[in-house]
Amino acid sequence: MFPLQTKKLILDAKGHIKYGRGIAADYVANQNILYAPFDGIIETYFGVQGGKWLALNRPNGDRIEHAHLDHYLKTSGDVKMGEPLAVTGN
Repeated sequence: MFPLQTKKLILDAKGHIKYGRGIAADYVANQNILYAPFDGIIETYFGVQGGKWLALNRPNGDRIEHAHLDHYLKTSGDVKMGEPLAVTGN
């Protein structure tokens, strides 16, 4: 369920925890289209750390979040797996 073609890690989960940023991982992503890894409901917001964020929620409670987005391709509502959501790499 990895939505990027390349997997070059910038900061891993242990690093995020160390700096008080929760559990996450940051990857290099230069202007890549981000596709929905599963069917769900999308929400978008702006965060002080990470800029433009996108969350994709499944009805069973699973949630995946993406930060540091350049721009959104969809901002709300239902999405299907494989649908383009946003462009990464700001």
